[in-house]
Amino acid sequence: ALFVLGTQFLLFKERYGKFYFLSSDPGLLVNKLKVVDWVYKTSKSDGFKVYTYSPHFWDYPYQYLIWWQAKTRYHYLPNKYFYLDNQPAYVRAKKEADSLFEERTATCDYLIIEPFYSQQDWFLEWRGHFGSSQKTWEEGKTRVEKLCP
Repeated sequence: ALFVLGTQFLLFKERYGKFYFLSSDPGLLVNKLKVVDWVYKTSKSDGFKVYTYSPHFWDYPYQYLIWWQAKTRYHYLPNKYFYLDNQPAYVRAKKEADSLFEERTATCDYLIIEPFYSQQDWFLEWRGHFGSSQKTWEEGKTRVEKLCP
């Protein structure tokens, strides 16, 4: 049995070893959770809005993680959390799920910006909808901007 475990370790060490160490990969759950937690912690329990730029266009991972962290840890949701205001609904049953939480008046906006390599025009158009940031923070390759009036 020890021989089998040792052989398996040697065979899969390179393939899976990278997942046991810190990485700046914005797609890793641990990095996305750090971003969501940073937003909640810097809001200091005040209401806020979150807008997400993802090169994949849809921001489903952040939609889910923000909701899940609200449910399990923070017990309130941002006033808005999606990629841009005044867009068609793209998450099924979001309104019903959001109604489970209290609403707080938003005092700041946060922009979560995942790295992009080929969509400069689309990013600039998206970023043009928002004002200047007062604070910027990076988790790996993901940038978060805090905008307060």
